[in-house]
Amino acid sequence: MALTEIAEQALRRGARAGLAALLHEALRLPGTEGAAVYDGSTRVAMVGIPPRPRDGVRQRTSALVVWPEPPGPREQAQLAQLTRLGTALLEARAREVAAGARQARMLEQQRRQQRALSRLEQGRSRASHDLRTPLMVMRGYADMMLKEKAGPLTPAMRRYLERLLSVAAEQATLIDQRLAPMRDSVDDLRPLICEAFATSPRTRRYEVRLRLPPGPPVAVRGPSVSVDLLLRALGRSVRGVSVGTVEVTLEAGAEDAPRRLIVSATAQRALSVRSTAKLHQLARHLGGGLSIQAEPRLEFILRLPPTDPVEARLGLGTLAEPGASSGLG
Repeated sequence: MALTEIAEQALRRGARAGLAALLHEALRLPGTEGAAVYDGSTRVAMVGIPPRPRDGVRQRTSALVVWPEPPGPREQAQLAQLTRLGTALLEARAREVAAGARQARMLEQQRRQQRALSRLEQGRSRASHDLRTPLMVMRGYADMMLKEKAGPLTPAMRRYLERLLSVAAEQATLIDQRLAPMRDSVDDLRPLICEAFATSPRTRRYEVRLRLPPGPPVAVRGPSVSVDLLLRALGRSVRGVSVGTVEVTLEAGAEDAPRRLIVSATAQRALSVRSTAKLHQLARHLGGGLSIQAEPRLEFILRLPPTDPVEARLGLGTLAEPGASSGLG
């Protein structure tokens, strides 16, 4: 019962509370005046009267030390049980300390990322102002001239001004695209495809043949969680209706071309309406598209948008530096 209560304390309040309960239980041994817990040669905690030199207590490698030593074999057996539990609690304490340190590092990393994101957003705001202000002035004066505020226009002058306004509108659209908040992206689509279409030893109805392009990573735009969810949903849908061989082909294409994932299989039954709607919804959420063909073989063609090659090379951090070139010319 005592060991159970100590374990419950450790489970509810942590390993330190369990060690404290362990020491107080050790004090209940007949004739015991004090007890201590050692992690190697380091004393972690102690209760009771400090040991006197005549007690002969030294730092030991045992997890639990009491003084004076219990006189009888029954007490020695109880002490051995408490020592084994103390060893387990020390291991749990080490794991808790490691988890706390890991969490502290993660919080510090999160704070650094938040500071970097704040600086990035400030730089984006400054770049937006610096790029849009002269463009708005140009468009304003060109519009006034088209309304003949400065005098009549010849057909050639009007044609030039209309062309100027058209180019200014295109440049404004380009600025909006380049200065949009950066979205999460997947650095390489291939590992996610391998995980989504992995077969288990229990799977006997079909086998998967992966055709993935070698060479540089195949990156796509969109949150990695959403891309992984879409691929896993596609893999489950294929597993649910297919028999024989499933062929999975990834076409990377050019750097700025959509990534095409083609999944071909022999279906033993039709795909449900609910599964089809879910796959289309997930694909649209990522800015891509999905087409499904039932005959002669079941075929899925998934198109995912690539990462912006200009953004990948420059990054928004380039725009964040005062006086840095925007690369939008």
